[in-house]
Amino acid sequence: ALGASIAVFAVAATIDQVGWLRVAGLVVAAVSLIRAGTSPFGITAVEMLAPIAFLGLILLISIRLLIGNRG
Repeated sequence: ALGASIAVFAVAATIDQVGWLRVAGLVVAAVSLIRAGTSPFGITAVEMLAPIAFLGLILLISIRLLIGNRG
């Protein structure tokens, strides 16, 4: 449930952002869903990647909001 929640948040938070940030949101959503889908089978390749990707997305969104529409 957490992976799906993160995926929905990543897409919803970046839906009205610039193109590269939307792509980042979709990538985070995909990684979170892959992690949620593979965890029950013991596949741990994305166990660390998904949370770090989510934190990176939050950092990008925060910086984008602080900078605003300069330029």
